[in-house]
Amino acid sequence: MFAKYAWDASDFAKKELTRYSSDPGQATAYMIGQQALIKLRNLATEKLKDKFELKDFHYQILLQGSSPLDYLEDHINR
Repeated sequence: MFAKYAWDASDFAKKELTRYSSDPGQATAYMIGQQALIKLRNLATEKLKDKFELKDFHYQILLQGSSPLDYLEDHINR
């Protein structure tokens, strides 16, 4: 079936299909988080200009642990 409809019968393709089928919201949540982090990084870059350090930005993101995106945005804005 994979070879006929997906043109990819590799083990990787089968694992990805299983992953997305078993937790359909995971990919959406991943993308929302990714877009939020990119937005926050761009915001910090614009505000701090030459003072922006990617290493410090990552530290501040990781320091918050698993937190809601609104909370993370408030922290980065401060």
